[in-house]
Amino acid sequence: MTPGSDSTSQPAAVLSECQGPYRAVLMGSAALAVQYLEEVDTRSVNATATAEELAETLGLLLPESGCAPEEAIDVLARAGRQGTVASSGPRWFGLVVGGTLPVAIAADWLTSAWDNNGRAYVLGPLNAVAEHLAAEWLVDLLNLPRGTSVGFTSGCTMAHFTALAAARHRLLSDRGWDIERDGLHAAPPVNVVLGSEHGSDTDGSAAHCRETPLTY
Repeated sequence: MTPGSDSTSQPAAVLSECQGPYRAVLMGSAALAVQYLEEVDTRSVNATATAEELAETLGLLLPESGCAPEEAIDVLARAGRQGTVASSGPRWFGLVVGGTLPVAIAADWLTSAWDNNGRAYVLGPLNAVAEHLAAEWLVDLLNLPRGTSVGFTSGCTMAHFTALAAARHRLLSDRGWDIERDGLHAAPPVNVVLGSEHGSDTDGSAAHCRETPLTY
């Protein structure tokens, strides 16, 4: 990416000109987020509050009226200090999550502010273009054949599901079974080989493919 020369490339200059209603609540949230990240190396890795304590912090009953945006963020931040795990820090080894980079967090904030729906080009052209370029970069990085189809899933479980479905399609095709023509109901069984320490998300993914018997 090539930084531009317009004001969008100078956050401090842009911020000094912003006086609207978003400034206070967004800057407050940014300060709380930075404080959290700077303390994550030394704080407890596990959450320190019980579910009951967190519910009490957030408010057990539906309030009769709303509150100021800053107050809502403060309540959330107070709950977050005790009700989160330190997955963004270096001492977290639970599941395949965490370890984000500052630029990734900042980009996530920026795209949240844009509030574009990424499912269609008309709802946000930049989303589609960025995804297309990222797909091309992955093909190049992994030295895959040109024209390789790339898809971005919503998470690990759906990634496993997509891989299993694609592998099943290929295996059945090699055995002369056309899924598009013959369907899956009476398709030959497919064996799935897993290690004894595989994650539960693999089981969940395989469960979505049960139209064809999967033997472990």
